[in-house]
Amino acid sequence: MKEIIIIMMTMVLVDNIVLAKALGACPLIKLSATAGRSALVGLTVTFAMIVATLLTWPIDSYLLSPFDLEYFRIFLFIPLIFLAGYMVTAVLKKAAPSYWESMACTGHLISANCAVAGIAFINIDQGFTYFEAVYSAIGAGLGFTGAMVIFAGMKCKIDNSNNIPKAFRGIPAYIMALAILSMVFMGISQAAVALIS
Repeated sequence: MKEIIIIMMTMVLVDNIVLAKALGACPLIKLSATAGRSALVGLTVTFAMIVATLLTWPIDSYLLSPFDLEYFRIFLFIPLIFLAGYMVTAVLKKAAPSYWESMACTGHLISANCAVAGIAFINIDQGFTYFEAVYSAIGAGLGFTGAMVIFAGMKCKIDNSNNIPKAFRGIPAYIMALAILSMVFMGISQAAVALIS
């Protein structure tokens, strides 16, 4: 149980998929309009990460690795990960149409999110067991959701500020804010590593 908590906390704080690994920044910048919407998108990406891990880990462990076919990972994983994102968005569209409408056609950004692909490859590279990989995906998704919600607040402050030069408004200011948030998380990760060890 302790190992699972450490894996999840590491993925949320230390190895945050967006802020430490720089994966999935596009939906973070484009979709973080409000905290509520950001949380919904983050949870959807979390489910996509879990489904992608559930699909890719067994294929690698039982088909590719035993026969030294690791170089086929990208050719098999990318369609599976896209399928995972599509499955999550299709289920949401059918099961919760009002939620789907509130997301305003962001399914393609979830399906093609490199954070979803990244967690599948990270879990295999770390050598996690099946359940550790699933908990790692949950932790990465929660870290992604947390980054989305925090960045939504930062984005609101940026959009309502009159002190930002006109040429720097929009995407340049968002990227600078994301870099600052990333540095904050790096400081938190250093403190977390010191506490764990």
